[in-house]
Amino acid sequence: MKKNLKALLGIMLVITVVVTSNSFIYAKNINMSKSQILAAKQLSERTGRGLSKNKIMRQQKEFERITNYKEVLSMNENNPAYPKKFAEYIDKYNEYCDKIGQSNNKVEPLSDNPTLKEVQNYPINIGSGGDDTYSGDGNSFSVSALESGEIVLPDLYGVCIQGLINHAAIYDESRYYDNSSACFLSANNDDNQNGLGYSYVGVGYESPDYYRDAFDQVHCCYVKNHDSDEQSALDKAQAEANVGEDYSLKTLKSNTSKWYCSKVVWYGYKHGADVDIDYDGGPFVFPVDIYNDGDIVVWKTYE
Repeated sequence: MKKNLKALLGIMLVITVVVTSNSFIYAKNINMSKSQILAAKQLSERTGRGLSKNKIMRQQKEFERITNYKEVLSMNENNPAYPKKFAEYIDKYNEYCDKIGQSNNKVEPLSDNPTLKEVQNYPINIGSGGDDTYSGDGNSFSVSALESGEIVLPDLYGVCIQGLINHAAIYDESRYYDNSSACFLSANNDDNQNGLGYSYVGVGYESPDYYRDAFDQVHCCYVKNHDSDEQSALDKAQAEANVGEDYSLKTLKSNTSKWYCSKVVWYGYKHGADVDIDYDGGPFVFPVDIYNDGDIVVWKTYE
C-alpha cells in the first residue's frame, strides 16, 4: 500500500538522497513512495514562505481569536446585528494583515453601518484579497502521484479572509487526460480567476493547470487509514455536489443545495467514508480546518 512505512523499515531496498535547501529536506530517489516523501517532510519545515503544519495551526488559532470570524459567519442574516458584526470582522481581518506584515492581503472595508444587501454582495471567495482575483506566482504542481479521492489544498502565501488556506478540491483520476483536464471537484465563486481562462461559478471541476498557474503552492493530502475509502468519498461528493449548484460560503454542512470548496471535500469523506475531517467540528469547514485535522496527512507540497 502506498501509505505504509515498509520502505522506511528496510523491507524494500530504496536509494534515497537527502538534499537540504532553504531549511527543507527533500528526499529523492528513482521510485520514491508517499511515505518516504512524508518522512522527509517530517525532518524539517517546508521551504520558502510556506509554514509547517504546526505553525499554520498556531497562526490560525490566533487569527480566529483576533477576528472571531467563524462566529460572525455563523450568525443568522436576519439578525439585525449581523451586518455591523460582519463589517467589524473585515476591519479586524485588515488589522491582522497589518500585524503580520501582509498588508497586500487586505480587503476593501465596509461602512460602519452597512446594509444587509451590501454584506450579501461582499465578494467572499477563495481569492487572497476577496476581490475576485488571484495573486499567486505559480508552482510545480503535478498529478503524477495522486489517486482518485485524494485531496488537494491550493494556497496563496499569507492569510485570506477565511483563514490560512485558500482552497480545497477532491481528485477524480478518471477525468484526467492532460493538465488542462477538469478533474478536481470543488466549488468556486470566482468568475475571473485572474484572467487565466478557468472560470465557472458554483460547483464544478478544475484543472491542474489552474492550480499550477494561479496559486503559490498546492498541498496534496490523504486521510489516514482510509485508503480503501477514497473512491467512496469521491463518489459521494459527486453524487451530492452537482455541477452548477450554487456557491455560498454561509451555508451549513447539512445543506446539500449550496456549497463552498472545502464543504464539497468534507461532505464526501463524512458521508462516503464515515470520517470527519473538520479540525474543530464547527458549523463550517474551511480549507484550513481540513489541513489542520488530525486524520489528514499532507504528503507533498508543490511550490
